[in-house]
Amino acid sequence: MMSLFWTPARWHRPTLEVVGMVGGFTGEGIKTVIPRHAMAKLSCRLVPHQTPADILEKVREICSAATKHKLLVTSLHARTGPSRG
Repeated sequence: MMSLFWTPARWHRPTLEVVGMVGGFTGEGIKTVIPRHAMAKLSCRLVPHQTPADILEKVREICSAATKHKLLVTSLHARTGPSRG
């Protein structure tokens, strides 16, 4: 039996991926401090019956519930719908 990891069905499932992160001290040398600000760049693969606006709102809700700090979404790119497969 072939693993689901390698089957075409894997490409038709929703995903949420962290494709970039920035935070903390980025200058020369090291510092052991907790950063005041951090940024994550996310990518989502949508499937039928999902819309970019709906998923954005759900990501905001989940992230806001996980922290007491303010969550700021600065941009939303490629507002395309799900893959038709």
